[in-house]
Amino acid sequence: MKHIYIIDEYISSKQNGVGTYVRHFAQMFDATDTQVNIISFNAEVKELCISADNGIYRYDIPFCAQGDFLNTGELEFSLLSLYIEDKYNNIFFVNHSPCVDLLRAIRSNFPKSKMVFTIHDQGWTTPLLGNSKCLEELKRNRLVKIEGLNHRVASFVVKYCNEEKKMYNIADAIICLSRSTYQLLHDFYGIDYHKLYFIPNCLPKEAINIPFIEKDEARKILHLNDSEKVLLYVGRTTKAKGIIELLRVFERIYYKIKNVRLVIVGEVHSLEEFTKLTPTSCSQITYTGLISSERLALWYASADIGIIPSYTEQCSYAALEMMHTPGVVVTTDGWGLDEVFNDKNAIIAPIQRKSNEIETKQFEENLYSALIKALSLEEADLEALKLQCRTLLENRYNFDNVSLKYKKLLNDITSAI
Repeated sequence: MKHIYIIDEYISSKQNGVGTYVRHFAQMFDATDTQVNIISFNAEVKELCISADNGIYRYDIPFCAQGDFLNTGELEFSLLSLYIEDKYNNIFFVNHSPCVDLLRAIRSNFPKSKMVFTIHDQGWTTPLLGNSKCLEELKRNRLVKIEGLNHRVASFVVKYCNEEKKMYNIADAIICLSRSTYQLLHDFYGIDYHKLYFIPNCLPKEAINIPFIEKDEARKILHLNDSEKVLLYVGRTTKAKGIIELLRVFERIYYKIKNVRLVIVGEVHSLEEFTKLTPTSCSQITYTGLISSERLALWYASADIGIIPSYTEQCSYAALEMMHTPGVVVTTDGWGLDEVFNDKNAIIAPIQRKSNEIETKQFEENLYSALIKALSLEEADLEALKLQCRTLLENRYNFDNVSLKYKKLLNDITSAI
């Protein structure tokens, strides 16, 4: 029997896609030949707590060392080695970065076991806003000045990339959630193809098969005006997600169309700053904060448009969920998104790039035009876009197909002993 140990971080997993990934991942394996275990750092316990729930074992480790579990792994894994036997059919799945020390701690305490690292994000994507040309320029010229990029940020990116390469070399296998990242690891980081696996995220069968509540009923529960056009954003409110550009664009849209509402689902750290960007339209913006999946389903059912204005994504769960929802998707051609969406299944707002620089004003103009187009879309055109989304979701991001890819990965690395 294979023993999978999924490394998780309790606090952040409640707020981001890694937590969703861990929950979905744990459902993919047959209990007859695979034992799933979750090792959760910074959990709400006072001491190491081992428990079992529906056949999944949990190792909950309390908050310690200011929560910096990535750099204190030797302590935690030496403790875990008292409870977990080192075997050739153990596989540790690591989901957080940078984690060189964590990977080394696993290797030193469990030398027989295998390690798989999943790339949920990379250190260059946020500071470079998904601009891979800028990354290539840094590789060729190290710390030379690049337009729009200061020395401090360039130094950070180079240092982080070096740490990532160490991680990729230590791991026995690497999961890439996008084809773009798969190719980048070979071309830029020099990782051999035999270690790389392209396995995208997916939605569980129950998430796809459950029908959405009717829009009118959902809006009644949420106290929304039936006449309003609802634009829905779901995710972290960071620069790389395009949230600033979205707010600026919404201010312009509201100037033209009054019966429109923007709903932002996710934790907001700078509400005052966001309000300054939308002085006339702020009353038409709903900030929900973090909400339950049941509440989120109501917002999805209520929305006319799902917006993904990101500069970069690996394989966004919000994107997959929006592909399944009744509303039309407006998104960008950003890193990772360009291999999911095109003009057959969404309305695209191109990110305007000139050499190594992103032309933000032009991107905002493109996003504005895309949203205006979506707001005036005929019903037949809407249905055509949604049909293409659902078809892609069912074919490429199918739970059974993705599960088979993971099972192949397990067989590959456990047979290579």
